[in-house]
Amino acid sequence: MLRTEKTVAFANLLAAGDLSAELENGLESDLLTDNLKKLQNELRGVRGERNAVYSTIVTGEHDFRGNQNNLKGSFSEVIEKENTILDSIVMSYKMIVNHFNVIANGQILEKSLDEVSKDYKTMQEDLNACIDGLEGLQEGNRVLGLMALNDFSQKMEIESKGIYKETADTINVLYTAFIFIVDTINLVVDGDMNNLVYLYEAGKQSENDQLVPSVITLMENISNLVKETENLTHSAMSGNLDIRGQVDQYQREYEKIIAGFNSTLNAITKPIKEASAVLTDLANGNFSVQMTGNYQGQNDRINRDMNSLVFILNQYINEITRSLEELSKGNLDFEITSDYLGDFQSIKISINKIFDSLNVMMSEIDLSAGQVKIGATQISQGRYVLINRRK
Repeated sequence: MLRTEKTVAFANLLAAGDLSAELENGLESDLLTDNLKKLQNELRGVRGERNAVYSTIVTGEHDFRGNQNNLKGSFSEVIEKENTILDSIVMSYKMIVNHFNVIANGQILEKSLDEVSKDYKTMQEDLNACIDGLEGLQEGNRVLGLMALNDFSQKMEIESKGIYKETADTINVLYTAFIFIVDTINLVVDGDMNNLVYLYEAGKQSENDQLVPSVITLMENISNLVKETENLTHSAMSGNLDIRGQVDQYQREYEKIIAGFNSTLNAITKPIKEASAVLTDLANGNFSVQMTGNYQGQNDRINRDMNSLVFILNQYINEITRSLEELSKGNLDFEITSDYLGDFQSIKISINKIFDSLNVMMSEIDLSAGQVKIGATQISQGRYVLINRRK
């Protein structure tokens, strides 16, 4: 009776999952106790195989499987079926992991269309959604590549979700900003500064934004240059040749532009001012002046023409003065023989005519005087004859 109670207690422990129990030594062996011990050994074998699989799986070694050959019957089938389940799970797991590894290396796979179990369907759909998003990133990379080559003809058109949509939207915002900047620069090239007001409204987009402030500064500098040159042009057209551009208001190449404009004005106005001074002296009767500046090109021509004018005027005046001096001395044989140009030719002709007229007049006077003298002589002789006759 005692043996049976112990055997039943052992069986109850096995049924409760306690495989640590041992039948006491000394009990007579029978078929029941032997089979219970065999059952215990098989269960221990199942446990051992499952523990071995578990200990390797949790360390990331997914290829280890239980050895079903160490067990018999249904216990062997349990390990076999468990291995089949693990094969199915690990296969799906490896497929997903492989996809993510490829994606992690920057490659985009085709969508997964394989039939999978219901439990993996959601994971497959999520993976495909991730691939859709990555295709959006790939399109974004292509569009950014075009922008890097200054090609702003395309923007993001692909539909995406979540962070991928945000990325596409950001790229399109960048596209819009670049298009506006390019259009603005094209307008500037055509001399149109109207977009400056929109840049003022937009302002600096971030603390580190250098693009918008740079374009604003560029347009402001060009606008100021235009205004500066307009002021200089207006002053010059108004006859005020002393106004110059404010060089200190600009930097670098812009400074050179205004400085060059000032130098041009100086080069133009210097001979004009000197010529004006010479003309003023001529108007005041001073014909001994000359332009003495060192000029080039057209400015040198002004210099040479003005000095030629002074020389010719001196020559004409000196010759006219000499002719009048000769006239005052009673020398009517004087004649201007030098070549006179333009309207001065009429002065030469008039003076020579005066001398000719005076010569003719004096000749006639001499002739009349001679005739008067002859008449007077004849009268004197006739009077003498009459007186003698009366005597």
